[in-house]
Amino acid sequence: MVEQPAERPVKSGKTQRIANAVNASPITSLQEDEEIRFPTGMGELDRVLGGGAVKGSLVLVGGAPGIGKSTLMLQICQQLGRTCKVLYVSGEESARQLKLRAKRLSVDSGNLFVLSETRLGDVLECIRREEPDVLIVDSIQTLYNEELDAPAGGVGQVKDCTMALMQVAKGQGVTVFVIGHVNKEGSIAGPKVLEFNARFGDPETQVVLPRLKNDLVEVMLACANCELDQIELDWRDEWAVAVVLTSAGYPGSYEKGKVITGIADAEAMENVTVYHAGTAVVDGQLVTNGGRVLAVTALGDTFENARNLAYEACEKIDFEGKTLRHDIGLRALRGRDAWDA
Repeated sequence: MVEQPAERPVKSGKTQRIANAVNASPITSLQEDEEIRFPTGMGELDRVLGGGAVKGSLVLVGGAPGIGKSTLMLQICQQLGRTCKVLYVSGEESARQLKLRAKRLSVDSGNLFVLSETRLGDVLECIRREEPDVLIVDSIQTLYNEELDAPAGGVGQVKDCTMALMQVAKGQGVTVFVIGHVNKEGSIAGPKVLEFNARFGDPETQVVLPRLKNDLVEVMLACANCELDQIELDWRDEWAVAVVLTSAGYPGSYEKGKVITGIADAEAMENVTVYHAGTAVVDGQLVTNGGRVLAVTALGDTFENARNLAYEACEKIDFEGKTLRHDIGLRALRGRDAWDA
């Protein structure tokens, strides 16, 4: 699944263009010797990361203020800069302060670019323009989306900004390090929504759940009580494909309040489930209320049938600015013989 649109307008009137789509690959087509990790230059950090950083991953670096998170991230930039283009976004220090600290740490890589910014839209624009291999955000509590009526560091801001950065990681193959402060209790400051996003991303779940025969509440309770080993998960045999409908501009700036029609027609189709994400009811009408609006999941006896059904259901749903990818599953479709092998 790919959530972001191929192009998205921003408030400045410019058009942001997303990098080429990251499509699913049959596991049988992957080469065992393909290098999926790369060293950060810090042996202990590489060990914690399981042997190095992974392209397209998002890593949360947590710790108490002043413990050395920013120093650690800046130190690895020297090694990373030998083979990668690194963009260091700081919402807590000016570019000059970063320069002074980098000099103190003997970090002088020509591939290290710094940006002192807290507004999410500007950060995403810089990422689009610079096309870094590695992105470091210091810290997530200082980043904010001006489209949200909430202070930086709050539940909504942390969740929205983290999801946008996750889309950058997945959609563009950028390795993202997000620094997050912890509070006196030792938890990530500004809700645990960061960890929630990393473990239970909505679209990734919504393509799987329709295949689950078990009662989801029963499964979740078993997880909470450490009794999952006592439940036998039962899955349907059908293929599942999900297509995400987004507001024009997501994950950058986007408009809300667009009337949504056709959901009932889509849900009336057999083996189709429509999940709500960014929706709301205003004056009795269902309207868009976020960047990721809906996820349409369809089941089929073959991958091709499931994909066709999902797109057919998407055609029945409409709202101003509706955006979706039209190449979901194409690579898998061309290699379906390998999947069935």
